[in-house]
Amino acid sequence: MYLLSLCGNAAVAVIVCTNCSLHTPVYFFLANLAVLEICYSSVIAPLALANLLYGRKATISLAGCGTQMFFFVFLGGADCILLAVMAFDRYEVEKHKEKDAPPTLRRKQEGMKLASFLDSAKEMAEASCLPLGCAELPVSSGLLQILHPYEGSMM
Repeated sequence: MYLLSLCGNAAVAVIVCTNCSLHTPVYFFLANLAVLEICYSSVIAPLALANLLYGRKATISLAGCGTQMFFFVFLGGADCILLAVMAFDRYEVEKHKEKDAPPTLRRKQEGMKLASFLDSAKEMAEASCLPLGCAELPVSSGLLQILHPYEGSMM
């Protein structure tokens, strides 16, 4: 699985860099995400694979553990920041598209925004009750099932 992840992410990065038609901001961020994922998955997986293949517990020094933890946290944080930048880029693109959209499309977009907000609020309410052992929340998702019919099939 680790090698498949490395090959897939390397292929994405190489294809985006070599194909001139993919030199757009979305694909630039995607290539950077692929390279970052290669680095992130390479922090812990090789030692875990060595332990699995050789059947023995390979020890790691305190300095090695600290270094591994540093890179794991640093690359994980960089991954989160890159995803936030990608989300902001998509937001800006959609915001500019929205200004030029016809009124009927704008109403649909507003409906989807409302449905997305309600669905997020429902999920957050359910998730905030999980550690406390709350009973099932009486939130009806009928409206959300109509607007987003695939939500139930993913769970």
